[in-house]
Amino acid sequence: MLLVTALVAGLVVNGCKRSERPTSEVSPTASSAELPEEPDLPAVPVGPPIAELRADVRRLVPELHEHIAAGQRKQRGGPTCMGDFSTRLSRLNTMLSTTLGPAAVWNTWDDEQRDIADDLENTVIYLRSCVNCAPDDAVHCAKARERLSKLEARVGPLSRDAGRPTEKAAAPAAKAAPPSNLPRLRQCCGALSSEAKRLGSSPEAAQMNSAAAQCNALGAAAGPGGSVPENGTLRALLAGRTIPAACAGF
Repeated sequence: MLLVTALVAGLVVNGCKRSERPTSEVSPTASSAELPEEPDLPAVPVGPPIAELRADVRRLVPELHEHIAAGQRKQRGGPTCMGDFSTRLSRLNTMLSTTLGPAAVWNTWDDEQRDIADDLENTVIYLRSCVNCAPDDAVHCAKARERLSKLEARVGPLSRDAGRPTEKAAAPAAKAAPPSNLPRLRQCCGALSSEAKRLGSSPEAAQMNSAAAQCNALGAAAGPGGSVPENGTLRALLAGRTIPAACAGF
């Protein structure tokens, strides 16, 4: 009997000790649930600033028009056709990669930037065929012009960068128009032809001949008394080579 009484007393004592333990402890799970939620961050734009991309593409438009014009009047099958095609193809590919970068990158841009990139790429795709030497490739020049018109509508004309003057304001400006740069362009074309002759039958001579042909095409597109955009077209064709002083800017 005494043994049973002792055991019961021990259980009561132990039960009391367990009941005296503090119950205010908070588990790690409960405390972490009380932390404030992180706010949703705004979406990060993907791609170059839209105004900057539009300005970069607008600067390419005059040269793209010149490539289309050259493709339309190209003598396909002529002796200089392949050299001209090779030069223009290289320039078009450089233009695309420099402005947009790899397709795997610009395909991830936001919709507005990607639409501009799509239109520029489609214009160049048709232009590659437009300036080719195959007889049936001439039909692609019209498609290239259609794509370029769509691209221009998306990025806006060059004149928007400086604002459009009113008719009254434009009249005095016409009197103060800068002199034509065609005489200097003709000097450039002549210097390129002379340099090509001096180089003989080397690959460098073919490159100079192609540059001279494009130089003459720029002059023809400008018309009598017109001016040629000095956007570095010839300089890009002759990258890595010393160009005549008269060609500076073209």
